[in-house]
Amino acid sequence: MSKTLIKNGVIVPMDGKTRTIEKKALLIEDNRIAAIDSEETLVKEHSIDQTIDARGKVVMPGFVNAHAHLTWTSLVRGIAEDKSVEQYIFELSTPLDQFVLTDDDYPCFSRLSCVEMLRFGNTCISAFESVSDKMASVVADSGIRG
Repeated sequence: MSKTLIKNGVIVPMDGKTRTIEKKALLIEDNRIAAIDSEETLVKEHSIDQTIDARGKVVMPGFVNAHAHLTWTSLVRGIAEDKSVEQYIFELSTPLDQFVLTDDDYPCFSRLSCVEMLRFGNTCISAFESVSDKMASVVADSGIRG
């Protein structure tokens, strides 16, 4: 069982109460939050495998992206951020449909999307597109729940 201690961060427990916890540490056991207590208590009671100093950072559970597009998110990066949904559909999606993506392109774009989502705190996604075995493998390999 892997145990990671995160110390010196501001903990946002996301437990339905509007609060933050300071001057405490958080213990993760096998990818699950196991305890929040003083650093001294957690170190004394547990054999810690890894310690992360989160000074100046917020510690909170990962975000859930309930509507992800693994391929198109990366493909349209930089050309659709200022468009409304209607503009995207009528002005961009039809021209973009002219691109012929190979079976190798989809996992490549999916990998980039997974990296971006992980970088910004997403730990669980629901993909809204036809997902090939290769794309599913990329998501599984990234560590994101999907």
